[in-house]
Amino acid sequence: RRGRRFPPAAPFCLRSCRTCLSCCRPRRPRRRRRQHRRRQRYRGRLIMKKVLLTIVKSKCRSGYFKAGQQFAVEDVCPPICTELWNCIYPYVFALQNGARLDHGDGTALCFEAKCPDEGRVEIRGELLE
Repeated sequence: RRGRRFPPAAPFCLRSCRTCLSCCRPRRPRRRRRQHRRRQRYRGRLIMKKVLLTIVKSKCRSGYFKAGQQFAVEDVCPPICTELWNCIYPYVFALQNGARLDHGDGTALCFEAKCPDEGRVEIRGELLE
């Protein structure tokens, strides 16, 4: 096989078994496999943590949101406008997978974001446990 480089075989085995291919072959150290963090599975699907999205302030032009409105996100996109969802999706995905986000002077399991349409909608997301 390619890639394997063994020293030339001796005419007889040093251990007196008369075959150098079975016992005198130099052994490679086994590579350690990366230990991946196991995620919980339920019937073959990953269990995603829930994130609660709360509208803090709303001056939405299209009238989608009202202050105090809440959405629970598990694995499906909530009924919010695509521009706001594209803005907050990386934070939601990070929280669902156990990340701690920068918040103020430290880290927390929540985030605050504004709508890309001149900041007319303010939203807060936090991890539900």
